[in-house]
Amino acid sequence: PEFSGVGYPGSINISAKDGTNLDALFEIIKSKIFADIEEVEMLIPFSRGDVVSAINQITKPKVTEYHEDGTYLKVDLNTAARGRFAEFILPKSK
Repeated sequence: PEFSGVGYPGSINISAKDGTNLDALFEIIKSKIFADIEEVEMLIPFSRGDVVSAINQITKPKVTEYHEDGTYLKVDLNTAARGRFAEFILPKSK
């Protein structure tokens, strides 16, 4: 969300006393902190349990399923993690 407060572009007026715009402030902070997070689907061969373990260390999968050809995960990953695990990320469905 884009807001314009007094004097600074992109700023918002808030009040901790009466709660004015605190929800908007939290949304702006969240959008900045998690800007590079993207949901991906992955299929990881059972022989690569180390990868499943590593993903579980950095995020909580939204979905974990055990398919015939490996462990299917639906997770939110940042840019660095998507690069690290790129070989296991499934193409996006259209």
